[in-house]
Amino acid sequence: MLDCKLYMYMKKVSLTKIFFLVATLCCSILVQAQQVGVNTENPDSSSILDIVSNGHGILLPRLSDFERDAIVNPAEGLMVFCTSRNCLNIYNGTHWNEICGSDAPSGFQCGDTFIDPRDGQAYPTVQIGTQCWLAKNLNYSVSGAIAGTGVYSPDSVGLFYNWTTAMQGYPATNGIPGTTQGVCPPGWHLPTRDEFTTLNTIIGNNGNSLKAIGEGVAPYGQGTNTTGFTAYLTGYYYVGTFASNNSSTYLWSSTMGTTSSRAWARTLASSVADFVESDTFQPISYCVRCIRNY
Repeated sequence: MLDCKLYMYMKKVSLTKIFFLVATLCCSILVQAQQVGVNTENPDSSSILDIVSNGHGILLPRLSDFERDAIVNPAEGLMVFCTSRNCLNIYNGTHWNEICGSDAPSGFQCGDTFIDPRDGQAYPTVQIGTQCWLAKNLNYSVSGAIAGTGVYSPDSVGLFYNWTTAMQGYPATNGIPGTTQGVCPPGWHLPTRDEFTTLNTIIGNNGNSLKAIGEGVAPYGQGTNTTGFTAYLTGYYYVGTFASNNSSTYLWSSTMGTTSSRAWARTLASSVADFVESDTFQPISYCVRCIRNY
C-alpha cells in the first residue's frame, strides 16, 4: 500500500513538472512571436520593442575604447557608449563607427567641404583612387598640439602633433582601417602604413602630384597637385624649434615603427618626386592628414 501511494505521489510530481515546462515553453513562444511594449499596451507594429517614457532614456553599456576593443567577436549592429570619446559606437561587421552628433553632413560626398563637428572648422576633401582624404592638414587643438607663427601658423600649415598626441590613446595599427581615429574628426582616421602604401601605388610614387603648385624645386621636385591633395612643405617641430619649411613635409601614420619609440610616416621633399617612407622618432611633431572611414 505504501509503495502504491509513493508511486502515485511521484507520478503527480512528474506531471506537475511536465505541465510547468510546457507552460513555460508556450509563454516563451508567445513572447517571441509578439512585439514587446514597455509602458504601452500597443507597441508599434514595426518594432519588436517599443519603449514609452516621458522622463527617462535607455542606458547602453558604457565602455572605454579599450574595453570596447576587448569584446570578442562583436556582432554586426552591436552598440555601446564609448566613454573615451563620449560617442555612441556601432559595430558594422568590420570596425566600430562613431556617432558624435554627425560624422558628415547628410548626403556628404567626397569632394564636398567637411565641417568638423568638434570645432566647426572647414576642410576641403578629395577622392584619390579608392581613398577620400582631407585636402588640408588637420588644425584641431588638443593638449600637446603645437601651433607655430609666421610661415608655421595654423592657418597656413595646420597644427603639429607628436605621434602620441596624434594617436590620442588609440592602439597602433596596420590592420583594419578606421580603428585609429586618433586626433581626426569622427568618421575619419589616421592612415595606416598600408593606406599610405596604397596612396603611393595610386599616384605611381609621383609625390609631385600631391604637392601644391609652387611647392618644390624644378626639375625633379616641382609640385603639380594633379591629385588635389595640396600638400605644402611645412617642415616639422622638435625641442622648441621649427625647421625645414619649404624643404620637406612629414605626415604621421597610425603604425608603430621598427622600435617602440618610432612610428611610420611619409615624406615629401623639395628636390625629389618620391613619396618616401620614414621610420621616425615619435617625439618629433609632424602634420596630420586624415582619411575617411569606409
